[in-house]
Amino acid sequence: MDSILRYLAEAYFHQDWRYDHTTSKSLMESFVKCETEDTVHELYSCLLALRETDDLPQSFINDIGGSFRPESEGMSSYQWIDMSLSLLLSDNDESTNQ
Repeated sequence: MDSILRYLAEAYFHQDWRYDHTTSKSLMESFVKCETEDTVHELYSCLLALRETDDLPQSFINDIGGSFRPESEGMSSYQWIDMSLSLLLSDNDESTNQ
């Protein structure tokens, strides 16, 4: 579980990610488009489990090597996870309908 989050943090939420994306939503949409269905599903499962964590810190992405805090976009950690889950789920729904 930790490896997919570390991958997201290091490959997508790197220090210069805002040069490529204006928001984390845009970044997550890119993740969904660029990654395999299995990788998207793995991240979905991981974030779903993380959603159940009590007192998830704003720094949870920074803590694993990324450069993002949800509060920078006016969201709690849980709100950001919910937004991400919605994007990941919509891709999963589209792929099963094709």
